[in-house]
Amino acid sequence: STVYISSSSSMELVAEDRSSNTFALAGVASTYYLIDEAPAPACLGTAYNSGAAPGTCPNPLYGGPFQPGEGAHTVYYSAVDNIGNKGEWRSSQLRVDSTPPESALKLNGLLIAPSATVYANTTDFITLASMDPVSNGVSSGLTTTYFLVDVSPEECEYSEWASGGINGMGSCENSFYTGPFSLPAGKHTIYYQSVDNVRNAVITNNRFHN
Repeated sequence: STVYISSSSSMELVAEDRSSNTFALAGVASTYYLIDEAPAPACLGTAYNSGAAPGTCPNPLYGGPFQPGEGAHTVYYSAVDNIGNKGEWRSSQLRVDSTPPESALKLNGLLIAPSATVYANTTDFITLASMDPVSNGVSSGLTTTYFLVDVSPEECEYSEWASGGINGMGSCENSFYTGPFSLPAGKHTIYYQSVDNVRNAVITNNRFHN
């Protein structure tokens, strides 16, 4: 199986000793894991070294939750019970994504630099362009793009009724970006962010003078 996680997520191994006869259960003695190193005889025959990096051939003993770095990983895991019965080695494919999506506003199709102040007309169309970049070979993909007009994310955290938005969009109650929009005359601030499938996100803003 392949699992996508963020780099802030911790992986935990849970082992259970099973038998059709509950009175014959010896209980789990130890759990083992390897990251990106297959449990080949040469690896499993390596002398144990508690000072080596966890999840490596010299130190496969599982001691608690771990956080793999960004990239594609294969985690191998197994367990041994209290009378020496060894479970088969299994594996899972991990894709660790720690890079947030990139978002940018466009004015009539032209990109606007993040945090820039822009002069526009009330007839100009503003769009949001978003992408989830591949970093270290991994991209979990975009889920949703959000935007707020004249109300900050902090204000929305404290009150769902903070004033802001235009034409029913870009407010605390409706922050989902669905397509191009225009701004009425005046000074406006647009906050925007895109979220990927492991919840990475960065908030950006631009100021408009119409």
